[in-house]
Amino acid sequence: MMMSYILMGMVHDSLTLQGFLDLVPDEAHAEALFLSARWPEGPVCRWCGSVGNARRLPGRKMLFHCRDCGRATSARSGTPMAASHLPVRTWLIAMFLMACSSKGISARQLGFWLGLQYRTAWHLSHRIRQMMASDDPVLRGIVEMDETYVGGGPRTRSAGDATDSSSGRARPKGRGTSKPLLLTAVERGGAVHARRIESHRTDAITPAWRAWVDPAARLITDALPAYRKLGRAHPSHLTVNHSRRAYARTDADSGERVHVNTAESYHALLRRMVVGVHHWVSGKHLDRYAAQAAHAWNHRKRDANTLISLLARPAEPLPFRVLTA
Repeated sequence: MMMSYILMGMVHDSLTLQGFLDLVPDEAHAEALFLSARWPEGPVCRWCGSVGNARRLPGRKMLFHCRDCGRATSARSGTPMAASHLPVRTWLIAMFLMACSSKGISARQLGFWLGLQYRTAWHLSHRIRQMMASDDPVLRGIVEMDETYVGGGPRTRSAGDATDSSSGRARPKGRGTSKPLLLTAVERGGAVHARRIESHRTDAITPAWRAWVDPAARLITDALPAYRKLGRAHPSHLTVNHSRRAYARTDADSGERVHVNTAESYHALLRRMVVGVHHWVSGKHLDRYAAQAAHAWNHRKRDANTLISLLARPAEPLPFRVLTA
């Protein structure tokens, strides 16, 4: 496709909003861009796996007929765009705006810019976050792991920060809070992963740790006991004890700087996104908001490759009923 050659030529160039709108001036160009990113080698049949051996059905929206198995495949199938009635160009503009904003965009603002109802914009933004969540680089080298409490319900207006309006008691902090717990792993100078976990226990942390961190990585954490078992699987495990007001040190044996400041920098980015844009987030949707902040962290250079990689990801559909159930 001609669009593929255009993308290859601009993949490392900064992509401005005007440049993006020039790239997709209408729905035909938007569909061509989407197809080039999703199927760079030609249409892929979802039934038999045949590549490049399908013809586009006339008058049908990105529907292809496979010459090998005779079945039809939609380019939107298997993506969050499945069953969506929104034009592809609307999807692409929304992806560009969310991917190029370091702290995100509220559904209200996104709906205003795109001319959509709030409910539609809210569903659209969560489906794009679902695509961002499919980014899964393995963390190597020096990897920091830390956890924090994020989000929760909106603050009661009639109460101050220190007390609960219903009971008059001091609001619990630390592990006594009802806010959801987020685990973060970040490679120094590299990518970040974040996921909600149920507790500080080792069995709650282990699945995320196994999925994210290379066994050859050097692990740095705080003094949480749950990390001790995980640290035995790595060449080295260094800790810093925050309860003793120790936040950074130099290891005497290796000369390594021991801190989790990189992970806490990601936490600060996520908190600024929540406080400044969304104001609060529920624990149910925290993983997707964390994925959006991780995407902003992992793709700091906003070029054409950022958008192309987002379009090419095989994220699962996210029906509205799943979000609201």
